[in-house]
Amino acid sequence: CGVVIFLCATLTNIELPGIQYDEVYYVPPAAALLKNHPAGLDDYVMLDPSVIHLFGRPVPLMFNYYTSFFRTYLTLPAFAVFGISVETIRGSSIALGLVALIFFIAFARRLTRDASVAFACSLLLALDASFIAYVRNDFAVVATMMALKAVALWTLLRWWQEADARFFYLGSFFIGLGITDRASFLWIPMAMLPAMLVIYGKELPT
Repeated sequence: CGVVIFLCATLTNIELPGIQYDEVYYVPPAAALLKNHPAGLDDYVMLDPSVIHLFGRPVPLMFNYYTSFFRTYLTLPAFAVFGISVETIRGSSIALGLVALIFFIAFARRLTRDASVAFACSLLLALDASFIAYVRNDFAVVATMMALKAVALWTLLRWWQEADARFFYLGSFFIGLGITDRASFLWIPMAMLPAMLVIYGKELPT
């Protein structure tokens, strides 16, 4: 139900005018890569040197000191198959928001062991005007950060409940990927520790 509401709220307005910088900052280097114009990447690599070479091709890693090329590589397959357009730019953001919504629902279900809480979570998030607006337009890479945060929280919760180290490594990977993608993602792990201290207190070290 939450997924349907979210898609109805976002897809119906996908062609709204007013596309802005945060929606397209990663698109020009994607176009350069697709058109095999590696020299065109130089204008977008603001941190020098942050380029590695694989199979003789340049692979830039960082736009600048706080933003990586992760979103460019993540969206590259969609651009290669469907082309670069307003629909594919915003559609990829909506897809990331959908991933975030699904994993937040799964997180709420696993955390509370209550399907009604997960259902309420899905409705509240799917109807949240800020979530809809910022994910559809990917304002300040909200869509990518929300998706990585949701997946990381779900995997780390599975590690906490099941004591399976594989989920710890997987969750840590997504946390690290989020920090690499955007330095402001550091707020997520910084918020997690005091929250766990409040909830678990002295049990946390054990």
